[in-house]
Amino acid sequence: MTQLAANSQEYYDLFREVKSLIDENSSNKLNQYREEAIEKFKSLGGFPTTKVEDYKYTNIDSIFGYDYGIDLKNLSSKLPFKNECDIPVKDAYTLYLRNGYFIPNEDLTELEKKGIIVCTLQEASLKHEDLFTKYYNKKAGESDHSIVALNTAFAEDGLFIFVPEKTELDKPIQLLNFLHATSDLLINARHLFIVESQAKVQFLDCTHALDCRKFLTNTVVELFAEKNAKAEYYNLQNQFDKSTILLNLFVGQKRDSEVITTILSLHAEKIRNNVAVDLEDENCDNHTYGLYLAGAKEHVDNFTAINHIAPHCNSWEHFKGILNGKATTAFCGRIHVYKDAQKTEAYQTNNNLVLSNNAKANTKPQLIIEADDVSCSHGATVGQLDEEAIYYLQTRGIPYNEAYRLMMTAFMNEVTEKIQIPELKERIEKLITNKMLGKITYCEACNNKCVDQ
Repeated sequence: MTQLAANSQEYYDLFREVKSLIDENSSNKLNQYREEAIEKFKSLGGFPTTKVEDYKYTNIDSIFGYDYGIDLKNLSSKLPFKNECDIPVKDAYTLYLRNGYFIPNEDLTELEKKGIIVCTLQEASLKHEDLFTKYYNKKAGESDHSIVALNTAFAEDGLFIFVPEKTELDKPIQLLNFLHATSDLLINARHLFIVESQAKVQFLDCTHALDCRKFLTNTVVELFAEKNAKAEYYNLQNQFDKSTILLNLFVGQKRDSEVITTILSLHAEKIRNNVAVDLEDENCDNHTYGLYLAGAKEHVDNFTAINHIAPHCNSWEHFKGILNGKATTAFCGRIHVYKDAQKTEAYQTNNNLVLSNNAKANTKPQLIIEADDVSCSHGATVGQLDEEAIYYLQTRGIPYNEAYRLMMTAFMNEVTEKIQIPELKERIEKLITNKMLGKITYCEACNNKCVDQ
């Protein structure tokens, strides 16, 4: 039996203490996964440290060393507060969550009229048992990341969305998870999205803190795209300085499907994104994009695994970041082409722009190729701003600060131009500009004013 470190042992013991309360506030179908998950957490050695290769640049054990509270029971079915500035896209079907718990609203009715099922995971496990059993934890349960197992053990509920066959939505589904607590809090959020054959949908997932507390969100998202489906998933990470974000995104694709995922990491104290994509059948297309801005002492770590399991599939992966201050970032991208995945095309790129002598970018692109008829490439760059190019712009009458901003905007454009929600694209470009100019990038109108002093 693996010897657990102190922090991991505390969470293992806590689960044993509160398991009956968790089971009481959840459904039997969700509860049946908990015991196996917590034992897997233990067998994996608990929270990884930097001695674990896949977490070389992010010490998860130290993150969980802080004394967080855990929301083991949803005490409120109402949102305590909502600001218009917290809504990235106005023209969308907007769904609200509080600390990971889904709260129905009027947009739910509009989606139901289109045949889309939106409900809690508990309700899905009871009313849509076949779908729940077929998809829930099928990808996350295979993961060797202990924080995923911890989520499965502790998550009492979550959000379930099913988009039926041939359904095409006229605007995106926007998920707003509001964090609200009177003390520092750990939230284990869980989403399950199923996009049926020939359906088309866009998801925008973002979380906002309503209180100046130290929040740790450990989120697991499972997204399934069936035959000839097209799904886009955007995750906007723009929280205040005390926030830590752990995102675990799992994508499963069937024949002729296309999935586009874009992770936009703009502000938080620490961010770790795990992305795992399985191209399970022929002729799948996958696009995985990431954009990160890190300043002060912020830390952003992106870990991706694109698995080409079937032949004739294509994947494009591009992550770009700008670092300043004493920021640190890491990118580890792994493309695995399995033996039967002939005629694969896979491309991976990571580019970093370092603006400070005290900032550091770590990058580690990887290829594992077991097939012999493939076209694969990967590359990474870490560089500084081209002062000659800025000088050239100045000779054309453009002030230094504007030339500086234009250069960085152009650098990010390869990712921002891929955003297919115009209102979101405009919002992101504005947030990037604000951060580059040293302005507050989270809700300026918020009464909390959670700014480092």
